[in-house]
Amino acid sequence: MHRTFADGPSSTAAAYSASKFAVNGFTEALQREEGARVATDMQVAFSGQRQGIPPEQVARRILELAAPAPDGEPGRCEPVG
Repeated sequence: MHRTFADGPSSTAAAYSASKFAVNGFTEALQREEGARVATDMQVAFSGQRQGIPPEQVARRILELAAPAPDGEPGRCEPVG
């Protein structure tokens, strides 16, 4: 059975909320820094259109920067697209 927040406290509620906030915050920061939007399914649900950088492209760049020897400089805004 799938639990919802309406069902009461859950041992995963804090982790879920934190990860959801992180994704939203990261997406907003990316938009402000790069002037670009990340194309998501949620965007399609609201506008009927998919515009922006594909999420897979953003994920690849995150993995590149998280690698043991990233090609970016610490503290520098890195291009995604």
